[in-house]
Amino acid sequence: MSKVIVFTAFLTAFLFGCVSGGGQPRSENNIKPGQTVGEKEALGEIDIYTEIAIYSDRILQNGNDIKSYNQRGIRYVELMRYAEAYNDFTRAIEIAPNDPVAYHYRGNLNCTMENYDEGMADYNKAIEVDKNYYDVYNDRGTIFAKLGQYDEAIADYMKGIELNPSSPALHYNLGSLYKILGKYQEALTCLDKAISYDREYVPAYIQRGNVYFDLKRYGDAFVNFHRAIGIDPASINAYVGRGIVNVVTGKYEAALADFSRAVQLDPNHILALQDRAGVYSKLGRYQEALSDLNAILAIDPNFVPALEDRELVYQKLGRN
Repeated sequence: MSKVIVFTAFLTAFLFGCVSGGGQPRSENNIKPGQTVGEKEALGEIDIYTEIAIYSDRILQNGNDIKSYNQRGIRYVELMRYAEAYNDFTRAIEIAPNDPVAYHYRGNLNCTMENYDEGMADYNKAIEVDKNYYDVYNDRGTIFAKLGQYDEAIADYMKGIELNPSSPALHYNLGSLYKILGKYQEALTCLDKAISYDREYVPAYIQRGNVYFDLKRYGDAFVNFHRAIGIDPASINAYVGRGIVNVVTGKYEAALADFSRAVQLDPNHILALQDRAGVYSKLGRYQEALSDLNAILAIDPNFVPALEDRELVYQKLGRN
């Protein structure tokens, strides 16, 4: 172990989002929201429990209302009431076995619960019912990638792109996979396309920044993280990415500002705390480094890098 804290090799892989029809990537296998009640009452917004009550009332009036079953199931997923969501999606399938949507939703739910075999079976059924349903190729590709079946994932993303070539999400996911595989030029091509279809697609800028960082093109990496922050000033990953570029290029005060902003946005963001501790250590501000490391260990007492780094800080502070 070196005499100073080692920065995390973070620059997040920014895992593929389960995205349906564009928009921001979600964490893996969240359910696509689709249409809400009266477009959330014409964007006036209504709370989730009111939505569930409305869908339930519609189902009471019409027991074959598959859209209400699907939408209520989505809301149950948001509340992590998975059994009720599963029942709703299954009921929609029973009512309309040749409609791919409920298979797709149930597949996402199964994968959220890590029931991958069942989830894949649902995705396969959705595609059997409608071979042109590009959203399913996107989501099935995400699970193939998660399971390390990269050839299958690439094939699914490419099929989705064939069906919907202007989807930024599909290009983004394929580019993310190419990054993981170390195919940087292919990754950049895909991420460029994602951005060409959506100039404000923040995850693609972050991922492109990550690729440029891996290629040691730090100026290009900085520009992409900076652009992501300009679009979304609350993007934690963009601040962490830009902060690491600042560290590598010796701009420690700027790095501190970036990591501090990330921590302000999420006080429990372990990697931002660890990277900030690393900067504090480089600057000889060991007490502040110790504070960040203790904050990490309050979140995860068994986080080994923080335990090791704290020992180094104790040595610098003259503690045993």
